[in-house]
Amino acid sequence: MNDAKTTMPLLALLVVALLGWGVAPAGAAEPADQSATACKNDNPAVAIPACSKMIEAGQLKGNDLAWTYNSRGIGYDQQGDHARALADYSKAIEIDPAYGWAYNNRGAALNDAGRHDEAIVDLDKALKLDPNNGAAYDNRGLSHYAKGELDLALQDYNRAQALNPDDANVLSHRGNTYVDKQLYDRALVDFNRAIKLKPDFAEAYNNRGVAYQRQNKTTLAMADYDRAIKLDPKYAQAYVNRAVVFSDGKQYARAVAENTQALRYDPRHVGAWNSRCWNRAILGQLAPALEDCNQALKLAPAYLEALDSRGFVNLKLGNYAAAIVDYSATLKLEPNKASAQFGRGMARVKSGDAEGGGADLIAARKADPTIAQKFIEWRYKL
Repeated sequence: MNDAKTTMPLLALLVVALLGWGVAPAGAAEPADQSATACKNDNPAVAIPACSKMIEAGQLKGNDLAWTYNSRGIGYDQQGDHARALADYSKAIEIDPAYGWAYNNRGAALNDAGRHDEAIVDLDKALKLDPNNGAAYDNRGLSHYAKGELDLALQDYNRAQALNPDDANVLSHRGNTYVDKQLYDRALVDFNRAIKLKPDFAEAYNNRGVAYQRQNKTTLAMADYDRAIKLDPKYAQAYVNRAVVFSDGKQYARAVAENTQALRYDPRHVGAWNSRCWNRAILGQLAPALEDCNQALKLAPAYLEALDSRGFVNLKLGNYAAAIVDYSATLKLEPNKASAQFGRGMARVKSGDAEGGGADLIAARKADPTIAQKFIEWRYKL
């Protein structure tokens, strides 16, 4: 289903982890200083080889070697290679168990891997080592946010913002939390300030767009998504969010095109696969829709919205047994989801189970009195 609020969102906010190096190798000779500068370069194509060269030379020990592994981990993180980043951060911690930034960075990488409880353990350690590490508060806020612990996330973002009042990332992250708490005025204050501090901050434009769209201010939302894409033409999430606008406006072909563009830049974007599946299903492009939903569920087997979408595809294909399986899996995750109740009810009725199907249809209409009309709008013939 093309839902505006999901665990792997279609209409989604975006977050950016805050990483750090700590102190560079001390007392190094001139060549090592130059290597250390390259190792800390913002371009991972420069940093990773420089750090690797320093490690392979075998001359660094203790804190200096830990710093170098941590720095290379940051380079891998910037490339999206989170497995290698985790390995390097862990090596840095093994060498120097009191290296707070390595704990912070490993916590951020664990967040990227969806391992939020483990991330919190590392970030707690980083903050024990340095209670004034604003980045660690911010990253722990991301952990709590991902777990749906919005009040805990907000507490951490407030601490991070107090320590780093002009950090645009922290403001954007706190704005996201306000959006999910439906405190839109506060969210807009944070997004506006983030954009003022960092005018080329594509993520803040995207996230402000979400705040506008949650308030049904579609024109303002689309303007922000457009701006985000202008600033970062490969920004997959902004294309997916723009697809939601088109889908909500019943411009399903344009939504498919937006999701196709998103997948060009991020082939593992689960929300884009699901959104394209949903919009193709409405258009009657059922075979490619099924392929899209299967891909979404291959990437994220417990993705509720993709299960619901595939149930709809199977319902329209007349694969009623498969539709019942998908809708039942959806309802296991969200028992009162009206689209899944109604879809399963229709599949059961058409399979000859009038009693079971009727019960589902009654429950669906109780959860959402407009659900039958929505299925008609989604071009399903009742």
